[in-house]
Amino acid sequence: MGAYGSAAGVATVIVGLGALALAWAVRTQTRPAAAVLAVFGAAKLVQAFFPIDPPGVETSTGLVHNVLGNIAFFALPLAAVLAVRALAPRWRWAPLAATGLVVAVVAVLAADLHGAFGVAQRVYLVGCSLWMLAVGVANLRSRSMS
Repeated sequence: MGAYGSAAGVATVIVGLGALALAWAVRTQTRPAAAVLAVFGAAKLVQAFFPIDPPGVETSTGLVHNVLGNIAFFALPLAAVLAVRALAPRWRWAPLAATGLVVAVVAVLAADLHGAFGVAQRVYLVGCSLWMLAVGVANLRSRSMS
């Protein structure tokens, strides 16, 4: 939707593919987190093909977008929490990062009550991307050390 709708769709596909790749990369260290991360990735990947509804309009396409968005919204912080034990030996910030994502979920929900959902959601999405980047780097470093 809007001037950057196609760019947002491409970005969503990239995030979904990145999450699926990361789930594959960490599957031997933490299967539960990898499974939930794969759910996040799949939801984002499919969500890219179901555009959000414009304000005041409700369509089945928008409903699918919202359902997939809600699944993804809660899945990534859950994956982060499930991954803490496996990540902590290689990434000492893992518990803090997981806590940050959980706090971000609460912040987005609170912001929605005050009409600031869009801004809060974007901050949350940046946090999600940074978490995935950090986990990917930690995973690569641990593999190069072995």
